[in-house]
Amino acid sequence: MATARFFSIRWPELVSQTGVVKGSQRSLDYVKASNFRGLDTIAPPPEDLWWIAEVPGQPDILNSVDVARLVSDRVRDIVEPFASDVIQWLPVRLLEPGQERRYWFVHYRKRLEAFHHDAVMGPSGIPLPGGTAFDAEGLAGVDVFMPPLNSVTTFFVSQRVLDALLDAKITGMEYKTAQVL
Repeated sequence: MATARFFSIRWPELVSQTGVVKGSQRSLDYVKASNFRGLDTIAPPPEDLWWIAEVPGQPDILNSVDVARLVSDRVRDIVEPFASDVIQWLPVRLLEPGQERRYWFVHYRKRLEAFHHDAVMGPSGIPLPGGTAFDAEGLAGVDVFMPPLNSVTTFFVSQRVLDALLDAKITGMEYKTAQVL
């Protein structure tokens, strides 16, 4: 049986094209807290989270200097059917010169325990640098899952989710094949 293929979806380094995008202090505090709070549903969702972009016309997958995972309505519409039990979509305002747009902060409700520990952990129990590999059995029936914290990856996705993103010509993303053992 062939091993399923998965891909990391991230933004390329395009700051020269998109300018700096940075969250308000309240938004940054919230992002930091959400990374350490755990992975439950956030209720009620926070209000008035916003990011400021120097340049109008930001891509669908946003290059934020504070490593917030922000995506457009187009990305949410594609990914949500594959990840309704995994992601809570929190609305944020993106303030661009001359306009305001709605984006979504990607908050993961649960972590998938699919790391292939033998491939990513050194003999001392410390993760190996760049050692992200996943266990094929742990990914059975999965289409979207959470990247490690402090990662510039927005999603790990199955082939069918990647195909949907590519068919929609989603902007501001690059993808790389993930290691599945």
